[in-house]
Amino acid sequence: MSSSVSFRPLRLTLPEIHQILEVPETSLSPSEILSRQLFIIGCFSGLRVSDYKRLSTKNLIEYDGILMFELHSEKTDSHLIIPVHPIIRNLIDDNAGRPPSRQSDVLINRNMKRVGQLAGLEERIRMSRTIGGKRQTTIHKKFELITTHTARRSFATNAYLSGMDTLDIMSITGHTKEATFLRYIKVTPRERAKRMALRAFFS
Repeated sequence: MSSSVSFRPLRLTLPEIHQILEVPETSLSPSEILSRQLFIIGCFSGLRVSDYKRLSTKNLIEYDGILMFELHSEKTDSHLIIPVHPIIRNLIDDNAGRPPSRQSDVLINRNMKRVGQLAGLEERIRMSRTIGGKRQTTIHKKFELITTHTARRSFATNAYLSGMDTLDIMSITGHTKEATFLRYIKVTPRERAKRMALRAFFS
């Protein structure tokens, strides 16, 4: 099976993210375990890698019984408050109540490709881009395309498909225009139609 996309960051579906989570720790090095933890935080928070790899206990707050991340985004110079997803909460609980320690982007990118391979993300992806006025197409296995930004785009797309309000997602991703956000996410026409079908209008 293969699909065709333009040369943009990859998006992982929720089942694919769970495949990554299910790779046994005994198959991973300590460095790869840390990379996976950080990557998963990106997948379920929408934070940029520059933000999710510097989280600490001081960024954890509780409001009305809900655990949240509160931080200042370096890139957008904005204040973010994001609910902590149950999967992230379990990860933090397993780490003695602390977010994972820091790791370089380069190392996360390298490690996550191997984790993705172990997770069986072998779908062939056809990537197209224009260089020097000429259209070039290459074929890659999905795990080969995983980067730190994959987590953020996966969050935005999966949150949108879950029915989360677009403006709420944009408040996390930093998009200021809905049209720009809709171009950013990776949603197929069938996925968009399914999202519409779940609305009250079609019930």
